Amino acid sequence: ANQKASLTSQEKSNIRAAVFQLERRVESGEATDIALGLLRKVTGRVTRLRRLHPNEGGQLSERITRISQAVSLHHAKKQSL
Repeated sequence: ANQKASLTSQEKSNIRAAVFQLERRVESGEATDIALGLLRKVTGRVTRLRRLHPNEGGQLSERITRISQAVSLHHAKKQSL
């Protein structure tokens, strides 16, 4: 009766939506500190998804990496002003 641990379709859908929303917010130039907080939260959710569903999680991880780089660039620009 051992079942493989997994996330429900709804949970996976919510995580994909969170990544999408984060991408949009970063693209719109939202405040870096807000984006950084959200990035940490969403990264944790993606990590959990990736552990249980490697293929799907891997794709989202790549998107998170791109978001992270964009936020870091934003942050660096703000610091140098």
